Amino acid sequence: MTFTYTASDGRRFRVRRQAVIPCVLCAAALLFGSCARQVLPPQTTLVMNTVCTINLFEAGTQELYDTIAQRLTEIDAAFNAHDPASLLSAVNAAAGTAPVRVNGDLLAVIEAALSFARLTGGAFDPSIGPLVRLWNIGSEHPRVPAPHETAAAAQLVNYQNVIVDRAAGTVFLTQKGMSLDLGGIAKGYAADEIVRILKQAQVPSALIDLGGNIYAYGKKAGGAPWKIGIKNPFDTSATPAAALSAVNKTIVTSGVYERYFIEDGVRYHHLIDPHTGYPAQNGTVSVTIAADSSLNADALSTAVFILGAQKGFELLSSAFPDTGAAIITDDRRIYMNQPFLDLLDHVSPEFAREPPQNQAHAR
Repeated sequence: MTFTYTASDGRRFRVRRQAVIPCVLCAAALLFGSCARQVLPPQTTLVMNTVCTINLFEAGTQELYDTIAQRLTEIDAAFNAHDPASLLSAVNAAAGTAPVRVNGDLLAVIEAALSFARLTGGAFDPSIGPLVRLWNIGSEHPRVPAPHETAAAAQLVNYQNVIVDRAAGTVFLTQKGMSLDLGGIAKGYAADEIVRILKQAQVPSALIDLGGNIYAYGKKAGGAPWKIGIKNPFDTSATPAAALSAVNKTIVTSGVYERYFIEDGVRYHHLIDPHTGYPAQNGTVSVTIAADSSLNADALSTAVFILGAQKGFELLSSAFPDTGAAIITDDRRIYMNQPFLDLLDHVSPEFAREPPQNQAHAR
């Protein structure tokens, strides 16, 4: 049989899916060999500048893995700011000059990113590209820029100068030198797209790992939930800081240990505050978001990190009351809201577990 996968921009793909073979035929086939379809091991690929691993378990056919890989490649071709041939690079190159027509993927994610920018007062800002390029954290040559360089780049960061024309399908950066960087939301969008494919293919369970953006889809064989660990930000090789039980949930973490460099004994991480132009310094070392939407979780993990624990929990309480969050601070305390506690299995004894009522006192 076949199923139809419909992409977010309206394009449709037909993928063949093997039908269920009657049990009587399987029993007869035992005399000559198994009639079961070939199930492939987890597939790992390098896309979107990260290592992506998909495990479809008993549904892991070559065709379905190929469909997912094709979709990731399409998204990467639109979103990759490091590829001069990408649609995002075309938008950035035309800053201050002209609007650029983009596809449905890029248009939808830029609109979502701008919505988060408005909601967070610019703590999450997709126009942060000039600061990301200036610090160059995560590359082979990161550096601490001079104060005048940081100030100049920060002047170019303003989400209100990103103009989206949905009717025309265009994006325009009004100021020359501006650039978009969607690294804080694109992997979440990609994970949600994979989930959409899995639902259309009626896949019962899967684990999706897009460079740390985890989606626990369905349940384990036998009906048990997935167990997801949260890295200890002080020692990523140690016992996880906490563990969750998750079914159809995405778990996304932003932390100081992900991408950073050390200069003169100071750690400079990649989570840059758009308002200051420097890596955020508010006592937060790790933010984990547990949600239904990976796009939302991706953006919120960054935004809450920049806002800090108190303002971050206030944002979640008012706008995303069903979204779980755990915030680890540099004094080894872990603050959790009720939706996170509902999924919690345990917390490492290394961390002081703070009850929800103490969130207002978090830094």
